[in-house]
Amino acid sequence: MVWHRRLGHPNTQILSHVLNSDLPGNKDRYSLSLECDSCKLGKSKTLPFPLHASRASYCFDLIHSDVWGPSPVSSHEKFKYYVTFINDHSIFTWVYFLRSKSEVFRTFTEFLAYIDNQFSTSIKILRTDSGGEYLSTEFQVFFASKGIFHQRSCPSTLQQNGVAERKNRHLLDVVRTLLLESSVPSMFWVEALKIATYLINRLPSQVLHMESPYFRLFAKQPSYDHLRIFGCVCFVHLPPHEQHKLSAQFVRCAFLGYNMCQKGFVCYDPTLHHTRISRNVILFENQHFFPVSSSTVSSSSTVVLPSFEQQFSDLHLVSSRFQPGIVYTRRSRPQSLSVAHPISDPTTLQIQSVTAPSVRRSSRVFVSPNRYGFPSSSSGNSISALIVALSNFDIPTCYSHAAKHDYWRQAMQEEIAALEANHTWDIEPCPPAIVPLGCKWVYLVKVQSDGSLDCYKARLVALGNNQEYGVNYEETFAPVAKMTTVRTILALAASSDWPLHQMDVKNVFLHGDLKECIYMKPPLGLFLSPTSHVCKLRRSLYGLKQAPRAWFDKFRTTLLQFSFRQSKYDTSLFLRKSDVGIVVLLVYVDDIVITGSDSALLGQLKTHLFESFHMKDLGSLTYFLGLEVHHSPSGISLNQHKYANDLVATTGL
Repeated sequence: MVWHRRLGHPNTQILSHVLNSDLPGNKDRYSLSLECDSCKLGKSKTLPFPLHASRASYCFDLIHSDVWGPSPVSSHEKFKYYVTFINDHSIFTWVYFLRSKSEVFRTFTEFLAYIDNQFSTSIKILRTDSGGEYLSTEFQVFFASKGIFHQRSCPSTLQQNGVAERKNRHLLDVVRTLLLESSVPSMFWVEALKIATYLINRLPSQVLHMESPYFRLFAKQPSYDHLRIFGCVCFVHLPPHEQHKLSAQFVRCAFLGYNMCQKGFVCYDPTLHHTRISRNVILFENQHFFPVSSSTVSSSSTVVLPSFEQQFSDLHLVSSRFQPGIVYTRRSRPQSLSVAHPISDPTTLQIQSVTAPSVRRSSRVFVSPNRYGFPSSSSGNSISALIVALSNFDIPTCYSHAAKHDYWRQAMQEEIAALEANHTWDIEPCPPAIVPLGCKWVYLVKVQSDGSLDCYKARLVALGNNQEYGVNYEETFAPVAKMTTVRTILALAASSDWPLHQMDVKNVFLHGDLKECIYMKPPLGLFLSPTSHVCKLRRSLYGLKQAPRAWFDKFRTTLLQFSFRQSKYDTSLFLRKSDVGIVVLLVYVDDIVITGSDSALLGQLKTHLFESFHMKDLGSLTYFLGLEVHHSPSGISLNQHKYANDLVATTGL
């Protein structure tokens, strides 16, 4: 009406009061029933959210889930996300830690298998937000195959997933409190979150009328006798191989939690920078004597411990003392990396020199044994240790020697079985005019970093040195990633805060399809009947000159079928755009780096690669082509510490 518009669209109550007042010439009384489209467009607010007090009748009828992250600080195990699964009936919470959002589907299948095996039931309904990690094709197909109903919140309506959102707030409130009270560094937020979840599941809840989630799920009261204060000083008894008769029998550590698979405490050793799990632990929780405070001292002790923050700062500086650090920074993020100085322009790539404090070193001179042929310098420690470890194993040089031992025969049988499963060859008569290539077995032993045996490996290698150009091979060139492209991708990922994933192809050259007609003599150990038959190769084999090219052609075709586009500036770079963002893939023979802004498409790409090849997911990118990649809230730092040390050790400089 006219007066409603004249007065600036007031509400009905105010308008009625004004119009029914004694205005000049106003002789009528108004009864208003106002419907104004402009008011609806300009002044409407969101509808209120009703409070639902009802709960699922049985456990696992309804599960709430949400993904939190990325964390401003990566954990010491490189975790940046976590996903929660909350049972609506009992409010019992399970937390799984992730390095990227693409791991959500795999984590959910593991959780579903756990529920099926431990509780002999299945999930009826999963309630989540509308995040892309839950809306992937593999998730929806899996829901349909399992009969799970997926309830999703409306876009930009996190309140509809309120149980999971409030649980995240509750968990993080406890985590912050634990870290602040104990002064434990933020990089241990995973350990703090594990304890927070463990405690919340065992504490009475007002929502459950002062019953605990543990009691509601397992129908028995939880025990509190084993609980200890997070971050307190503890003394862990050393195992026999770490002590001698005159050394200390315990080591001072910090208590970080409980181990679910072992009956022991999880303790962090600040001297060796790793965790220990032990039942032989003495805890000093009543003395308020924390290993992270340089000023807090027990009334009965005069020992002052350095802070954890100082130790980790020293560790970063010491690890960077050999060379300048290259730091990629991202916009508007706190500069917390120990080796990086503040950068005036956060959008540019900077190279900074790091001045490390003088480090006190031992004056002991390491002398390598002469029988290993290495110079007497400390730089040869790692290689000498490897040679010492390998010298304990008898590595054969021929088939007759290897065939005398069961473990080498088993290694050869496993290699032949893998080649036959891959349909590497067909057994056919050899054409009269063809001279088949020879082949040989190459044996090696893989050892762990401590020198212990990992596995015996036998690899079949074709004698490609007998190949003739134009007869059984043509082109051999296969492109590899340019270092300029690698640095560009890292800078782009750092500036845009994209996750960096690394994958590896197992037995990479065995995947390539051969276009040439190549015959090979059967390997020793493969018994054919008749004996005049040979192996006609269908797929490439190690030792063939065209093996790298055949593999790259196969990989390129696979990506192009998945709607990727090959870059014309660097043929080892592949890209695919979507409505959400972009995914970038870089390949260097069998090493693959994946990044991008579309997490759902990134997960689909990983699934496609796993279905096409024998892949290994290496998680977050840490080492690529001699570059050590370190992630921090301020960006990405690169160095070649390991490469330089290995080079110096090898050359004896």
